[in-house]
Amino acid sequence: MAAGNSLPAVHYVLTVEDAEAYERLPAEPGGWTKLLLVVSLAAVGGLYGFLDDQPVPVRIGITAVAVIVWGAVVWGVRRLRIARNARRIAQRGGNMTVEDRGDGLAIASASGDRVLADAEIGRVLVGDRHVFVLHRGGDPLILPLRAFADRAAMQAFGEALDRRSAAASP
Repeated sequence: MAAGNSLPAVHYVLTVEDAEAYERLPAEPGGWTKLLLVVSLAAVGGLYGFLDDQPVPVRIGITAVAVIVWGAVVWGVRRLRIARNARRIAQRGGNMTVEDRGDGLAIASASGDRVLADAEIGRVLVGDRHVFVLHRGGDPLILPLRAFADRAAMQAFGEALDRRSAAASP
């Protein structure tokens, strides 16, 4: 990596807010999400059909209320899941020290020390306030903006690490 894009050893505390930023990233729906969607649609159709003896406006009204209530329940469960996962990631991270070694990142955290080789890095996502390093086997490495001198340094580091890891991938 070019000298201007390397990351000196940085120390920061990984907060729940940092982990929530990762948990809120858009993702492709998984198997359980797709199953929940299909079952929900079937339930809405079943409810509408069950109310066959009701006038159409009543059927639509009851079905709409059921959909709104179900949407609120799903939204609440999702919020709880995000909060739980974010707390778990933040607890495992705690006081973080990350150092760029040129061929990987040396990471010291509450869950132990490790070296994340460039070839192990899957994707590097650069956001407005974070760099997310996704890799095989574990929680993502989350580097907040406060770990860098400024936003440009964060952007340059993330882009350089992404190029470097893509070149190192088997």
